[in-house]
Amino acid sequence: MKRNVQILAGLLVAQLGLAAVTWGTRGSVGTDDSHRLFEFDAKAVTAVTVVAPGAGDKPESTLTLAKQGEGWVVSGADDYPAQTEKVAELVEKLSNLKVHDPVTTHALSHNGLKVADDQFDKKINLVAGGDHTLLVGGAKGASLHVRKAGDEAVYLGRGISAWAISDRTTSYVDTQYVKVDDPTRVTVQNPAGTLSLVKGEDGGWQVAELPPDAKVDESRVNAFVSAARSLQLTEPVGKTIKPEFGLETGTSVSLASGDKSVRYVVGARVGNDHYVKADDNPYVVRVSHFSVETLLTQTPDRFLPDATAPGGGMPGGMPGGMPGGMPPGMMPGGMPPGMMPPGMGMPGH
Repeated sequence: MKRNVQILAGLLVAQLGLAAVTWGTRGSVGTDDSHRLFEFDAKAVTAVTVVAPGAGDKPESTLTLAKQGEGWVVSGADDYPAQTEKVAELVEKLSNLKVHDPVTTHALSHNGLKVADDQFDKKINLVAGGDHTLLVGGAKGASLHVRKAGDEAVYLGRGISAWAISDRTTSYVDTQYVKVDDPTRVTVQNPAGTLSLVKGEDGGWQVAELPPDAKVDESRVNAFVSAARSLQLTEPVGKTIKPEFGLETGTSVSLASGDKSVRYVVGARVGNDHYVKADDNPYVVRVSHFSVETLLTQTPDRFLPDATAPGGGMPGGMPGGMPGGMPPGMMPGGMPPGMMPPGMGMPGH
């Protein structure tokens, strides 16, 4: 009996080794049995949709890009312009995907390879005369497992990974929403009041709301101007302005550089973002709260060298009112009261 078990175990190891060799060499360089998964080419594709499954509190996400003339747009954001070369690269790789013989034709393998109808890494729909839906799962390196919806055969495709097929809008659009080079005037109207910054001939900044002889901390002013002059979007929203965006009562930011002037409004917060609308752009977008927080909370006195943030903290959000941003109750050197090393005491003790 023991001898039979050893023989069976040896056969199993041999089969596993053969399977590994087959999977590892299938579609390798030097074979000529590959074929295209689709019969159409990239120029025939007029829309592509990428769906990523939800996880935990994160819901399922869907991104649809549509061809418009010679370019591409984001369909779910009032046709926000996409960067044509980035979308074309994705479409080219998907439509020209080459595969070899199926790695499996058994439906029981779909879940494990992440190509099942309800278990996938990405679901992709290409519109080219008709709808062509793919279920895509991760594989080793720049490759993926792919199955056409409705078919049981699963193939190994090379040249692109499931991870590289992004469902994020920012992967396909120009994320620079506002950019003003070398501004000479910045005016911000936020809930705390008005901030008027003017750049002098010597390159230094003056804050109109401070006394004329007040000396400002140039590093703080420069950081504030840098935040105001450049905004990166996290998501395009669309052209329709809705009351919940809070743009009517939001923080107004105006910048001037030479004969160029730009104005935008930072509106209501939604999650980790804020709605933003620039006067010279028809689209509302979302930007991260972190990137605009200083615009919403800054006051003139916080540009002074010895200024503290609201609540007693140091500028920049450092806690407490002690030098260096130490928490309340901490002594210089970072030692809590009552924790002095043996043999040491406070002066006068």
